[in-house]
Amino acid sequence: MQTRAWQDAAIGWALRHSGHRLIQAPPGTGKSYVGYMIAARWLTASPRNRVFWAAPSIALCEQAQARAWRYVGTPAFLCRAALRAPLGARFVVTTHQSAIRYLSAARATDLLIFDEAHHANQHALANFATCARHTQCLGLSASPWSAGCERAFPQRWVYPLTQALADGVLVPPSLYEGAPRDSVPYTLHFVDSVLEARRAAKRSDALCFVEADPVHTLAPWLAGRVSDLYVCGRLGEGYDVPACARVVIHRETKSPIWIYQAVGRALRRHASKQHGEAYGIRGSTADALWCALLLADSRRSDLFSEEKRETSQGAIANTHAAIAG
Repeated sequence: MQTRAWQDAAIGWALRHSGHRLIQAPPGTGKSYVGYMIAARWLTASPRNRVFWAAPSIALCEQAQARAWRYVGTPAFLCRAALRAPLGARFVVTTHQSAIRYLSAARATDLLIFDEAHHANQHALANFATCARHTQCLGLSASPWSAGCERAFPQRWVYPLTQALADGVLVPPSLYEGAPRDSVPYTLHFVDSVLEARRAAKRSDALCFVEADPVHTLAPWLAGRVSDLYVCGRLGEGYDVPACARVVIHRETKSPIWIYQAVGRALRRHASKQHGEAYGIRGSTADALWCALLLADSRRSDLFSEEKRETSQGAIANTHAAIAG
C-alpha cells in the first residue's frame, strides 16, 4: 500500500511529538494504516519498545490483529478473556477496558495506540482511565468530539474533511431527507434495535448483522447477491466496505459522532461510484450531521458548546443551505 501525502505528514507528526496526541481524519481515509506505520517505526527504533493497540470491541480487535501482521513487521498477539499474549510480545491487541491491565506495568518505552479514541470519554470511566494511565498515548479517530476526549488528547493533528474530498481520498456525499425509491447493491440500513434489524431483514428478504453474528454472515451482501443489510450498532465504525455507496438512516439521533460515522460508510473511494448517498437525513439527525461536517474541519471540539449555541445554529444553517444548494 502506497502511503499518501497526508499519511506521511501525520506519521511524522506523531513520531516527533510525545505525550498524549491524537490524529483526526475522516472515516475511510486510512487512519488505521497510519497507526500501523507508526507502530512499525516505534518498534524498529529499539528492541525494548512495545506497542499496545486498544480497540472498542472484540470484532475490531480481531480485525486489527489480522491487519497488523501485514504492516507492523512483528507478530501481533490478541489478548481477550482467557487468551493471553506471551511474555515477550511486542505488539499486543486488546480491548479498551482490558488495556488498563497492561498499562499497570507499562514502561516509558511502551506506546498505547487507542483506536476509535472518541470512546475515551468521561462517561466510560474505564476507557478514560486507560488513556490517562500512560504517558505515551496516541489516539486515532474520525470524530474525537466526546466529552473528555479533549482532556485525554490535548495535542491534535487534523486532516480536514474538505481536504480529503479535494484530494480525491473520499467521494462527496449526496444527502436526502426521505427513503430511496430503488434498491442498489451494498446498501447499509441503520435501525434502532436488534429486534428491528431482524424484523426488517425478514420483511424485505435482506440480511441483518447484529450482536454475535459471525462475520461470514456478511458474505452474500459483500458479494452483491443480497443488496440490503440491516444493522443497529455493528458496521457503524471501524469497518471499511468501499463498494458501499448508500446508507439509509431509520433512526433519529442528536449525536454528531454517530451520524458522521454512519454516513462515512458510504464515502469510501471506489471505482464503481462518484458519490455516496445518505437517506433519512432530517430533523435532529440533519442538525447533528451539520455539526459533524463543521467539526470535521475544526481543531476545536467545543465548537457547539452551550455558550456558543447562537453562533453554532447560524453555522448549521449556512452549512445546510450550502449542501442543499
